[in-house]
Amino acid sequence: MRANQLRQVLRTYAKQWLCWVIVASWLGTQFTLLTWPSLRPAERLSHAMMTPLMGDLFLGIVMGAMLKLQFANPRARLLPGFAAAHLVVGGVIIGVAVAIKAALVSTWAGAGAQLALLSLTLVAIVAAVWIGYWMSVAGSYLLIVLIFAAVFAPQYGAGLIQVLSDRPIVSVGIMCVGLAALAALGARLRTLHEEMSEYSRQVPMRWDLASRAGNRDRRRWEAQVIARSPTQGWLRDAEFRLVLRDGAPMSTLRRLLLRQLAGGFSSLHVMPVLFTTMLFVVWFQSWSQESVDAGKVLVLSFFPMQMALGIVGGWWLRCWPYFAHESLRPLGRRDFVSDVAISRACDTAAAAGMHCAMLVVWLGFFSAQGPHGLLLRWVVLTMAQYVVGYCVMYWLVSFRRFWVLVLGTSGASFVSAALVTAALFTNGGFWPPGSLALAIIATALAVASLYRLAFRRWCRIDLD
Repeated sequence: MRANQLRQVLRTYAKQWLCWVIVASWLGTQFTLLTWPSLRPAERLSHAMMTPLMGDLFLGIVMGAMLKLQFANPRARLLPGFAAAHLVVGGVIIGVAVAIKAALVSTWAGAGAQLALLSLTLVAIVAAVWIGYWMSVAGSYLLIVLIFAAVFAPQYGAGLIQVLSDRPIVSVGIMCVGLAALAALGARLRTLHEEMSEYSRQVPMRWDLASRAGNRDRRRWEAQVIARSPTQGWLRDAEFRLVLRDGAPMSTLRRLLLRQLAGGFSSLHVMPVLFTTMLFVVWFQSWSQESVDAGKVLVLSFFPMQMALGIVGGWWLRCWPYFAHESLRPLGRRDFVSDVAISRACDTAAAAGMHCAMLVVWLGFFSAQGPHGLLLRWVVLTMAQYVVGYCVMYWLVSFRRFWVLVLGTSGASFVSAALVTAALFTNGGFWPPGSLALAIIATALAVASLYRLAFRRWCRIDLD
């Protein structure tokens, strides 16, 4: 390994604007450690660790995915010094992150608390790097568990930090475990090859999945996953047999099934994701034993909807390279656009139904702790929230930009979740007949305007 190889690796990462976004986001989350110097030690440890922990998990996930992207390539074994240079840069990034954390907490934490915070930081980053490396469903669920543990049960994190502060030897042991796990990942990356099960599980090389090049990378990646997973192949065969059975008439329903087949029956895939996400929320809510307040409502309204719209919009973009060919078939442009819109509306409706069903389950455990009549109102507002979110997503997808979709749906999800929370906690001010009628009219006008704007744009844009 030579110095010019390290400089080349650093330039490779520095030229990607996503890396700068990650660095800025992580630094923004870490600076919250300086905002709690006036709190008592227990409260300080509890509140000051939640946001930085989210940043550490995000940093680790992206680092694991980027390292996997570099090593799951034949050049990693063909180029001399390739593995060593990339592993050194990855280790330096983690070391710098821990050093910045140490500099920030040294202003208000004692030696024991500093060591405890740094050990948990190292373990969180390394665990997230492993999750990003494996790119598995179990790893994604583990990440969701860690996030909701930080959100819904911060008191347990504070207790853990306090225990580690009183026992520095345990903190040292945890740091050794984290370093050992990091070394094991480095060894795994150095020996990664095509015959290993996790080789094909990686993010596409291009984030713009609507482009031809990005779509080609995605199709190659999906083909490798299906080839290595007998269950995936069996499911795809069952879907083809269902849709392409003999004698099925070419009706609106048949066109809808064909559209769902092209998207891998995404309606059935989004429901388990929402179910698992909401199940974790229910579990942590029962664990923390806290009442239903505005903060919990905001989280339960924003996070599942943002995830659902991101998944459905991503599937929509993935199908874009085929739209130009499909639009040339004997079907009018308006009918073609309507079919696409109806297919994705089914995906959104499936997500909304699962979201509301899990709300019913959750409030079945905690209805006595929540405001009076919360269930019916929350379900109605959630359905309206998904209708508005679908119209926003329908319009944003037409711009064919991945980050426009992500930022737009995130903003729409947060604003709508804030409005739902405000409506449920205004002490009845939202629910008189006059105010309710005004809200219904405003929502209907917004939905009609957004849908008409999106539909007209879809009928006029170039699908090539």
